[in-house]
Amino acid sequence: MNLAKKTLNLRIFDESGAEGAANGAGAEGATGDSTNQAGGTQPAAGENNTSHDADGENGTQKTEKELQQEYKNYIRGEGKRFFDQDVQNLLNKRFKEFKTLEGKQEQVLPLLQAIASDYGIENVDDIDAIVKAYVDNDERVMSRASKSGLTLEQQKQFDSIQRERDMLKAKEQNMLAQQRVSEIQKSWEKDAQEIREKYDDPDFSVESAFQDEEFFNLVTKQNVPFMWAYKIRNEEKINAKLIAETEKKVTDNIKARGLRISETAAHQTASANQSVDVSKLSREQLFEYAERAAKGETIDFKK
Repeated sequence: MNLAKKTLNLRIFDESGAEGAANGAGAEGATGDSTNQAGGTQPAAGENNTSHDADGENGTQKTEKELQQEYKNYIRGEGKRFFDQDVQNLLNKRFKEFKTLEGKQEQVLPLLQAIASDYGIENVDDIDAIVKAYVDNDERVMSRASKSGLTLEQQKQFDSIQRERDMLKAKEQNMLAQQRVSEIQKSWEKDAQEIREKYDDPDFSVESAFQDEEFFNLVTKQNVPFMWAYKIRNEEKINAKLIAETEKKVTDNIKARGLRISETAAHQTASANQSVDVSKLSREQLFEYAERAAKGETIDFKK
């Protein structure tokens, strides 16, 4: 799952999805379908003459074109308000991210301008030139070498090894971060599957859950486990289901116990109505009848 990311780089919508949705909202849908009139020309042999029921009542599946047209009709009609809201939320998030990035660039710009000026670089946007000039500055490197007791070339070699090590470490950390994100996504999907089965919520998904801003904040900002966040946001529904299940268990238990009591009573009655030849009873059977009589049961040996 290519899960959309917010703070964790998990966005509910990506750019291509937003553009596709916007294009879908603005595009004119051509139906191109024609219905056969009475007495009209029938399709030639080999042509597809299958009629697609709009509601699927005849068991036929709607074509991709029909589904697309239904979607377009929905976002232009009763669903327009929700679609416009989703698009606006996406634009607001993207604008906020852009402003954050722009602010960071403005903070770094004075430093780049100072370094570029020191090394006679006119174009402050030429980052590669600025980095090369800074790294290859013999005066700066020699100052560090004298403190380390190294020659100029040794210090350059040491710095190069250090930069490569830092780059590899950053790459490794990035890979570990991506792996961690993947593990988190898998755990979310596992919890979502359990929620669908345990709480009878077949339409639940990670994507739909994160449409709820409070749910998203609980999981990604307050580090609340995914399953707990679901229980917090759906407490009333879960409690109602638990109460219903408990009532059913109690009722079933009472019914089962009542049935067992009736069965026992019927068995005892049938046993009591049987004719018993006392002279043929074993010692163990006589003790059993004696114990039953001691407990208050009326024993009637009919002959």
